[in-house]
Amino acid sequence: MKDPLIDKDILESERQALLSVAIVTETDIEGRITFVNDNFIKTFKYKREEILGKTHKMINSQFHSSKFFEDLWKTLKKNKVWTGLIRDVTKKGDRVWLNSAIMPIYNKKGNFIKYMSVSFDMTPYLED
Repeated sequence: MKDPLIDKDILESERQALLSVAIVTETDIEGRITFVNDNFIKTFKYKREEILGKTHKMINSQFHSSKFFEDLWKTLKKNKVWTGLIRDVTKKGDRVWLNSAIMPIYNKKGNFIKYMSVSFDMTPYLED
């Protein structure tokens, strides 16, 4: 019997479900964006070609301190998942509050290959 946790059809269905409800980005090991889903495009109003190859600094709202990001990176460098609220900004300058989980991703051999961020827009609940 196949292990349902590694069944490719089930994994793809779960991936599609996640992509349909969350804002998902992936970056290479240097932090350059390699993937954004449609929810990212709708939320931040960038075209894919404008954001791919760039870093998340493009959407940095300047709200958080440098210590905030130092702590975020310290968590990731320890191979742990970082979770928290991040205030970003759209291409038009509108604020967006994201409840995010950022995690390092490894291949089957255990080699670190990328970062993945899964976020939910909390703006309607946090802004006046």
